[in-house]
Amino acid sequence: MSVSRTSSSSPKPEPQRSEEPKPKDVATAPKAAEASAKEVKAGQDQRSTQPRNVAPRAFTADHFEAAGGSGPAVRATKAADIDPRIATEAGLNVTAQPHSAGERGTFTVDTVRYQNNQQSGGNHNVYVRVVDAHGSELSPADVNRYFDVQYTPGPGQAVVSASPKIQDAYGVAKDAWSTSANTGGATGAYFDAPMYGGNQTMVWVTPKDVPGNPYAGYGSQAVGPFSMPANHHVNYLVTFRATPGATDPTGPTNPTGPITPTEPQAFSTEQLVEDTYQQVLGRASDPGGKANWVAYANHLANQGHSEQEVRDSLTAMFKQSDEYRARQGQVPAPVPPPAGPGGGTYAPGETLQVSAQGGLNLRAGPGTAQARLNVLADGASLRVTAPPDGGAASRNGWVHVSSPAGSGWVSEQYVRKAGTPGGTPGGTPGDGRLLTPDGRPQHYVAGNYTDLGRSNAGHMPHPIHDEAGFRAAVNQDLDRLREMGVDNVRIWAADFPENPLGNDNAALAARVRIIAEEASRRGMTVTVDLFDGATMDKDVNAYRGRDAELDARIQSIVGANAGASNIVWSVGNEIGDPNNPSGFADWYVEKANLIRDTVRANGGDANRPLISLQVTPGALGHPTHGWGNARAAMERVVAASDIISPHFYPTALPGQLPWENKREDGSSQGTFPQMDYDSLKVWVELAKKAGKPVTAGEFSVPRDTQATQDLSPQQYAEMTEAWMRELKNLGIQQVSFWQLAKDDVGHVDPASVDVIVGDNAGDSRTLIDRLRGNGWFNP
Repeated sequence: MSVSRTSSSSPKPEPQRSEEPKPKDVATAPKAAEASAKEVKAGQDQRSTQPRNVAPRAFTADHFEAAGGSGPAVRATKAADIDPRIATEAGLNVTAQPHSAGERGTFTVDTVRYQNNQQSGGNHNVYVRVVDAHGSELSPADVNRYFDVQYTPGPGQAVVSASPKIQDAYGVAKDAWSTSANTGGATGAYFDAPMYGGNQTMVWVTPKDVPGNPYAGYGSQAVGPFSMPANHHVNYLVTFRATPGATDPTGPTNPTGPITPTEPQAFSTEQLVEDTYQQVLGRASDPGGKANWVAYANHLANQGHSEQEVRDSLTAMFKQSDEYRARQGQVPAPVPPPAGPGGGTYAPGETLQVSAQGGLNLRAGPGTAQARLNVLADGASLRVTAPPDGGAASRNGWVHVSSPAGSGWVSEQYVRKAGTPGGTPGGTPGDGRLLTPDGRPQHYVAGNYTDLGRSNAGHMPHPIHDEAGFRAAVNQDLDRLREMGVDNVRIWAADFPENPLGNDNAALAARVRIIAEEASRRGMTVTVDLFDGATMDKDVNAYRGRDAELDARIQSIVGANAGASNIVWSVGNEIGDPNNPSGFADWYVEKANLIRDTVRANGGDANRPLISLQVTPGALGHPTHGWGNARAAMERVVAASDIISPHFYPTALPGQLPWENKREDGSSQGTFPQMDYDSLKVWVELAKKAGKPVTAGEFSVPRDTQATQDLSPQQYAEMTEAWMRELKNLGIQQVSFWQLAKDDVGHVDPASVDVIVGDNAGDSRTLIDRLRGNGWFNP
């Protein structure tokens, strides 16, 4: 939960394309990497490519001759010196790549420096400067007159010119490239390319076509991709150096390189992509993945590559995918959902029993859009029978049955084999179901209500000093949710912005106790967050800086409520560290174990499911998008948790997710839905492999993006329901709507389901009516 409810990566999430090729290891010269690691300190590169106490020089005849190759000797071209922390901390494969040929020379990437979120001063930019063939500074006037630095924010995006920063005295994070002693205190010039969220930014130099430009006819390398890992505010400091000599643009191509549209190609890139899916993966393409790979193929074709070269490159990229490697036995294949309830394996003749307090709908077909034929009582006996269409009796989470009330289809989520006992919240190991405290499968729709217990006047009665007032406000909120069919609600016991109790652990413990008591009376489960990571950078070192505070919170709040069987604890809301996933996993396991130990020490049942993992999809990086060390850390935090609950905020229909979210004014939101969805699927895969329930801990379709702003309430509801079907088919067993059915304080979050007041009331009424009519609140 955070103030803005827009999806990532990895801002939401975070940071987040389908089947993105994994970048290879950064190929940095060992000596250069070693030198860089020793010399980078506090975000400053203490080396200088310029003689000491020499002011930036203007273009001269001597300089022009040197640039042309016939003047004073110049340094031989070398490999780009790229800060190794970009790979180790940011998890990015930044490389210098061919971009444009030059008849007389090229601007090659000289150095790339990195400033992490402690060193960047809160900025998130790619800063670029240009030096001559000797590595000497150029005057700001000449830089501005003769050069344009351009960039693309992401694959297929329009080319943008960076903003020149003139007479700025290298004000980038305290003299980013060189010290004042190196420059003699003279002013300099650089270019500024803003970076948002997970942008895949590529930058290059374009000499301007103006009279007297001594670098007319020079080409340029491009360098990148640069991004904000998990939306951390980081900078990249790039120096391009003039290198005389004709250049050849051919060479290895990165799929994130700049794309320059040209005339249509003589061959069909779309057919090439489809052929590659069939030849390498043995299946048809999926819409989202195909669109991305067609863009990549177009990029290669536009650079002049032949049909066979494009085919070979696609094949090589596809063979790097987890899907292909699993087929070859190089990595474990995804584990299918377990057999039994929800697994789609019931056969005619088996006897089942309804497990749905309040009854279960019998439908004419396998889906909530099908006509309701009857309502089956809780505990009713059913027999699996062959359906009239001759197909499978169990499919897509539905099973065909006969009963005293007739034949039809029922949701597998609400039946169990006859004689199978109910479980506890989270289900029994391996059964893949999510159950209420009394053993019932939970409803598909749950709610987030972080400030549950506010009165209609908008304030929260104190749970100790005004327990009666607080309990009455809690009952009002829970009654509203329960009437809708919600039997799980997520709340806070942490330092959220809406928290009027501060860090008063006694008051927070009383708040949790009262809510859990009233929820238990209604057969509801409560998920409680103990820490808020959404208001902080995703940085395990920052979390460790608050260990004493969090440990005290666990001891007091969890300890005081250890006996409540309907509470599931969350270490923290939207925590993670994609720059250090292994370190985060160490910290998370410590805190999860402390919660279990605290429950045990205070007489509670430490063997029941206790821990809910509430994360953004890219909390530990995006494993299918280059974060090579993310998966192992994700497996560890899944193993330490009992319910896996990634958050997800889609902004277009399934199969049509944009690479980047835009606001109503067209500006970037710094969120990347397709990458988020790819990582969401990894969380689901790992949860299934571990036999643990998986839910969408926060879910809603944001209203403030370019893709959703013009939808009617009906279209908004249709998109939301389409995603619920998609998530259910993926294996997600429950979705928790953000601020579901709030009507007390006028919450106007663009992604909230705010049913009575607020900007989204019309959307919410239409959506809830649709979901209720189609059986989502009571399948």
